[in-house]
Amino acid sequence: MKSAGFLSTLCVGICVVAFSAFFLAPTYQPMFSNRLTFLWTYLFASDLWLSIPEEWRASETVKTFFDNFNTSFLPINRWSILLIAAVESLWIYSFGSLIFRFLKNPLEESPLLRFCLTCLTGAAALSALTGFLGLIGCLQSWLFWTLAAGSILTLVWKIVRIIRNSELGIRNCITHHSSLLTPNSIIIIVLIALFCLIAVLPAMTPPWDFDVREYHLESVKEFWLSGRITALPNNAYANMPLGAESLILVSMALSGDWFLGALAGKTILSLSVPLTALLLFALGEKYISKRAGLIGAFIYVSTPLVISNAQHGLIDNALTMYALATAAVLLEIVIRNSELREDTQISCELRVASCENRQATNGSGFGQSRVSADWERRLAASQLATIAGAMAGMAAAIKYPGALFVALPCFIAIFWKSSRLRLQIPVVAFLLTALLFGGVWYLKNAILLGNPVYPLCSSLFGSEFPVGFSAESYARWQTVHAPHGWTWSAISSPIAFFFYSSSAASPLFLPVLACCLLLWKRLPNYARWSLIYSGLFLIGWHVTTHRIERFLLPIVPFIALAGGAVFDVVLSSVSVLMGRILKGVLVLSAAYSLLILALPLFGLGTLESISDKRSSPIRLGEGLTQLVTLKSEELLKMKNAGERVLLIGDAAVFDWPVPVDYSVCFNSDDFIDSVSSKLLGDNPPKWIVVNLCELDRYWHTEYGYSTKTKAVLDVLDNPDRFTPIYRSGMMTTIYERKQ
Repeated sequence: MKSAGFLSTLCVGICVVAFSAFFLAPTYQPMFSNRLTFLWTYLFASDLWLSIPEEWRASETVKTFFDNFNTSFLPINRWSILLIAAVESLWIYSFGSLIFRFLKNPLEESPLLRFCLTCLTGAAALSALTGFLGLIGCLQSWLFWTLAAGSILTLVWKIVRIIRNSELGIRNCITHHSSLLTPNSIIIIVLIALFCLIAVLPAMTPPWDFDVREYHLESVKEFWLSGRITALPNNAYANMPLGAESLILVSMALSGDWFLGALAGKTILSLSVPLTALLLFALGEKYISKRAGLIGAFIYVSTPLVISNAQHGLIDNALTMYALATAAVLLEIVIRNSELREDTQISCELRVASCENRQATNGSGFGQSRVSADWERRLAASQLATIAGAMAGMAAAIKYPGALFVALPCFIAIFWKSSRLRLQIPVVAFLLTALLFGGVWYLKNAILLGNPVYPLCSSLFGSEFPVGFSAESYARWQTVHAPHGWTWSAISSPIAFFFYSSSAASPLFLPVLACCLLLWKRLPNYARWSLIYSGLFLIGWHVTTHRIERFLLPIVPFIALAGGAVFDVVLSSVSVLMGRILKGVLVLSAAYSLLILALPLFGLGTLESISDKRSSPIRLGEGLTQLVTLKSEELLKMKNAGERVLLIGDAAVFDWPVPVDYSVCFNSDDFIDSVSSKLLGDNPPKWIVVNLCELDRYWHTEYGYSTKTKAVLDVLDNPDRFTPIYRSGMMTTIYERKQ
């Protein structure tokens, strides 16, 4: 016990040192010497806390133009967004409840864990259903409202049936979690709720992240406007798995409008933060302790990278949630299989004893009950394998790394555990469910593009280059998305950036890892396996990806779960003073994260009018804003005229309500060829917006852009065919065709 107390006290000292070093170390921002200087400037620089400056605000002409593209039956405000998000959330939960009822309600003994998995199963099923409906061209609002109403009514009927027991259930729930009603627990719960609020509120505003506006939202916007899910050869990213984006497509169908639906869908995706936190608490409560689960949830939500990802509308938190859920179900399967193996051995012994003494009726009856229990556990294992298939299938439907880092390891584990017990049904159930819940996007690519994992592995599927790519553009794609170097610096720098030097890094990452290594033998098995999986994921991230920071988000809840376990061990062994110091470190880390995350909440006008945010020039870009200012009335007439604005260089086009032709940089060669034909033809586009700044950025990075663009610019400079109506130095040029 003395050594345990000494190691725990040493862990508190390590936490204090690592926490202090986090703030005193040089920051990535060159204008600040360290994080303390940055925070001091941040707190007292009043302009950061002001609303959007006047020069960033749209003119009345631009506002009026965008107001004419408001939603069809609801005003654009946060209440309408919340209404659509609430309807979809109820649909998700009711859908999941129907599936769990069909599976005879597994995990009955863990209500909180069952609730989380019910929501996740419902979201996965709704995503797959939307994908199949989109493939056959059934993206109609009336159909989605009919399906939603039918599913929600079944949930209401279920609630009515159990209403008599609700009072007892609530009383039991409060009694079961009464240990959380302590001052320390209440403080952590309030902080968790505050972080979740900071994650969800900005998600209700129009997007400002480039990737979100380029393809996360733009792809489903194009699907909704066309009435079906189809291939988009001009946008390579939009042909990857879009399982999370399908939930945004559902919001568009429910609202009847792509813009309002996008904001409601972003809100739905942001709910993955509180749901993952709840799942962490449920796992900690069941397998370690309530305090470990609560601290784990706190570490997760206080990570700035997690909250900023939700605020922007990115999908990595959704993959994170399903990775953790897959691990949770897999853990249940391992436990049930262990119990099944023990029961199988006992049943064999009882059958031998029964053969020796057939007159012993008590023994044979007991053997029959054992066989019955054995069959029930086999059935439960198959049910859990079905849920695991849904979780892993949805992870694969969100991103390709989900198939590699979540679905494949889960299949290997289930196959290994089931084969040792000579069980085939769980393996079959897992595979069929994973294909059903995650295969729609791979099926879509196989049918429409001839490559289920477009644009990867194209040579394996009979084509040298994917659709929409040339040899030069595909070479640039491979260069950009391949691991960047194998020197010590190239390997260590991304890891140091994620755990330490990034502005979105958590101050608790290094203390958690250091304490886990020091107290490795005292950690529960679940915490150790969480860290092992995080390490394997980190290796896979290094070997197979281009090492973007947010791609590591799936390991954050596993680190958080281990952190909750190790801090629970430390707080159980140290003195009162050391415990207060450790709690102070947790509170200070929360304060730091809250300050870092306050800028997008207040400084960028999160609480402003959505109409004002939608027409903000800082988001639209100079070219489109100036085009609206010059030609707003004519653009409004284009809404149903069949004409399209041509954009060269710019691909973040989600906010633009008028039909456009555009291309991402990797698809630029074929796009530029078609542009040249249009410009030299008899009926060229009426307006062409050239983003010279964006072209220059691509030309000076490894992303690159088609060299054919310069020839197109020469065609546009022909005064006999086109007239420049706006020119901003080397930034933007707008051309208008001559009548």
